[in-house]
Amino acid sequence: MLESERRSYDVGMALKLALIHDLEEAITGDLTPQDKKSRGGERVRRERQRAIRKLIRSLPAKNRTSYRRMWSDLQRSRTKEARLVHELDKLEMALQAHAYAKTVGNGRIKDFYRSAARGIRDPALRRLLKSVTGGS
Repeated sequence: MLESERRSYDVGMALKLALIHDLEEAITGDLTPQDKKSRGGERVRRERQRAIRKLIRSLPAKNRTSYRRMWSDLQRSRTKEARLVHELDKLEMALQAHAYAKTVGNGRIKDFYRSAARGIRDPALRRLLKSVTGGS
């Protein structure tokens, strides 16, 4: 929310996109890079599509089309808000991994850092990621 405001983005849209993403993960789980690799990209994509269809079916009929479009925008990073939400999700994963590193050691979380680095293009968010990961 704050990052959207700072950039003068549509805060309401960014919040909706973030919630859609989190609701989907409530069904599919918040998959680690290893989970995605072991399941395979196609299986993960199908699971996400099933989850979002289930969520959208639970909405009032008049809202379904707009939320389906928002989810599609998020998946394809079509809008600046969607790109921000996607990249903030990657950054959050790296921040969580950084916290775990304190108990399990850095070696076990390198995949999280690499995944975050691949998914974050925004220069300010990349700087923050590097400050947390030490450039890993």
